[in-house]
Amino acid sequence: MINLFEFAPNDQSLYYLTRIFGYVGTVFPVVSDSPPLLLSVMFKTFNSIILTVGVVIVIYVTVVGVMKTAGEGEFLGKQWNSLWVPIRIVLGIASLVPAPSGYSAIQIVMMWVIVQGIGAADTIWNTTLSYLYVAGSPFASPSMADAGTQDAMTKLFQGLVCSATARKTYPNPSGNTSNGAYFCALNDTGFCQNPIPYDLKNNSRCANSVCTFEMGPTVATRNGACGTLTYCDQAAVCQTDPTSLKCVACKAQTDALQSIVGVMGAVAERFADVDYQYRQFYATSARQIIPGAGTPADTRAS
Repeated sequence: MINLFEFAPNDQSLYYLTRIFGYVGTVFPVVSDSPPLLLSVMFKTFNSIILTVGVVIVIYVTVVGVMKTAGEGEFLGKQWNSLWVPIRIVLGIASLVPAPSGYSAIQIVMMWVIVQGIGAADTIWNTTLSYLYVAGSPFASPSMADAGTQDAMTKLFQGLVCSATARKTYPNPSGNTSNGAYFCALNDTGFCQNPIPYDLKNNSRCANSVCTFEMGPTVATRNGACGTLTYCDQAAVCQTDPTSLKCVACKAQTDALQSIVGVMGAVAERFADVDYQYRQFYATSARQIIPGAGTPADTRAS
């Protein structure tokens, strides 16, 4: 039979109705290949009995109608409606005839009405879920990032600053005796070459549904000397079902982290430049703070 609505996949209402009533004509969109259930066999016998009673009623109406017609000179007599009595008899008998499934036509029609009600409910619910998927829940309240998220963002920024600082090729600040331990010296050809771009998707290693973004001054080693950032592997998570909630959440996380790494990377570069300028000023200034002295003293940069 024609269905007016689209049913939800694996609708449990249809499943239980099928398990209880079995074949009810072609009302159910999907019917298992199991044999007719006991209930349908019982209804086939019940409907045959009701049909027999209906035939007796038809015989009675026919005999009495003929007698009324002959006695009163009017079709079916003056008390019976000559239009609706024949129509009700024909439709009544037709609706009581058992179908091959065991159910009568009127029972199949009633089950069709019930199934359409299930389809209407599925349609309304799918519309609601589609709205929530696009617009979000109207009752959701904004939430602040928890301590774990704040700690992760702090460590991410520290790692990006470390990476930005380590790969700078500025000469050591005047008077600095650290021998390039903090900044890359110009003659250092291994530690500072080929800096890792702040590109999350193209500079990560992925394995076992987890990707790792390793921060450091060189692409060749990728040893994560300045720290690592782990996140979900979108290719692996979305391989089975691209429309699943897990896939959508992973994609949103990856896109957000890509933007965050880019913004924080630019800030880290500026932070490293300003820090170097401060150290250069400190090294060349005529007035420096002598550690442990507590008061400023004039010194000359060597």
